[in-house]
Amino acid sequence: MITLDKRLVFDNIPDEYDKWRPTYVPELYDDVLSYSGIDENCRVLEIGIGTGKATLPFLEKNCRITAIELGANLADYSRRKFADYKNLEIIVADFEKYDCPEETFDLVYAACAFHWIPEEIGYLKVFKLLKRGGAFARFANWQQRDKKNKSLYNAIQEIYSKYMPGTAKPDYTEDECRRTAEIALNYGFADVSYKMYHRKRTYDAADYVSLQRTHGGHADMPDDKWTLFSGEIKDAIRNNGGKINVYDVMELQLAKKPSKKSEKE
Repeated sequence: MITLDKRLVFDNIPDEYDKWRPTYVPELYDDVLSYSGIDENCRVLEIGIGTGKATLPFLEKNCRITAIELGANLADYSRRKFADYKNLEIIVADFEKYDCPEETFDLVYAACAFHWIPEEIGYLKVFKLLKRGGAFARFANWQQRDKKNKSLYNAIQEIYSKYMPGTAKPDYTEDECRRTAEIALNYGFADVSYKMYHRKRTYDAADYVSLQRTHGGHADMPDDKWTLFSGEIKDAIRNNGGKINVYDVMELQLAKKPSKKSEKE
């Protein structure tokens, strides 16, 4: 029996992923760029470029970017998308096996990708790849349903319990954001900080299920099950006002490699 690598679940839907998944708020990019201080003389590594939802603000700084992507289709998509930018190199590779000299990059960042990498492997490798004083930025977006429309919220909860039992997650909290940021302290990083950003998006029934199809647990759902599931979701939205609000909670964790070696290194 062949087991699907969950990290590749989006590799077969790059067009849909790029169309429906949102990017991040400008304030998040501003904070990363200000913290890292990168310019055209810097080298940057992006872990898991996907379709480049988090890439453009860094490309526009004219720094040299290397992007690692496990999915060949996603990598090809981003190469076409950013074909006019000569400061981007995309490598199809598993980050854990990516071979690169130590202390190469001024900034390493990962958007909705770092949670796929075992903690002890990911943080240690990022630390080694960073130059002294280099920055690491880890960020992600958590989509939360609208609890203000109670009838719609309860209807969707019932549908998920029917088709995807046990997948419900509590709302993302500031304590969780802080704890994630503090992980970096265990691997030699310093100047750790974190921040959360918020945004509201509104969808009709058809657009909402198209968005959901690009999320884990949905993208790999068998077509026959997806037809039933998405149909019930659309009916629930149409029967409860015709629109659904999505509340994004974006987390950002920042850390730096100390300028001088510590006794532990």
